[in-house]
Amino acid sequence: MKPWVLCLALIGCMPANSVGPSADEQAQNSIKDAIAGTWKLSSYKPVQPLNGALLDALTRETLFIQVVGDRVKSKSAYLVADRKFRIEMFGLDAFRVWLSDGQGLEYEAIAHFEGPNRIVFQCKTESWRGPGSFERVPVH
Repeated sequence: MKPWVLCLALIGCMPANSVGPSADEQAQNSIKDAIAGTWKLSSYKPVQPLNGALLDALTRETLFIQVVGDRVKSKSAYLVADRKFRIEMFGLDAFRVWLSDGQGLEYEAIAHFEGPNRIVFQCKTESWRGPGSFERVPVH
C-alpha cells in the first residue's frame, strides 16, 4: 500500500469536528508537565503571621509536595493535604495557580520558573500573601 493512501484513510477516519487543543490549553498542559513530580518548599515569607498549627508544620520540618495530574499532595507529621489545582497562563514563563481546599475556597499564587528545577511564587490570597520558592527533588 502506498503511504499516501494510508494517510488519506487515516484522515478519513477522523471526526469532522476534530480540533486539537487551543494554544492556551497546550501552554497549560506544558506547565502541568513541567511541574509534575516532587518539590521541596525552600522558602516562604508570609506577610502576616500564620496560625499556630501551620507555623509549627513549616518550622519543624521541611515541607514536600507532590504534583500528580491536577492534584497537589503533601504528607508529613504536621500537615496532610490533597488539593485540586488549576492553571491559567499569565505570561511566557509565568502562570497563575488556583489551589482549591475541601470547602471550595480557592487560593491564588502567581509563579514562574527559574530554570527547570526552581519555581518562584507570590501568594496573592490575603491570609497567605507572601513570596516563596520550591526546588525540585531529584528522582533517584
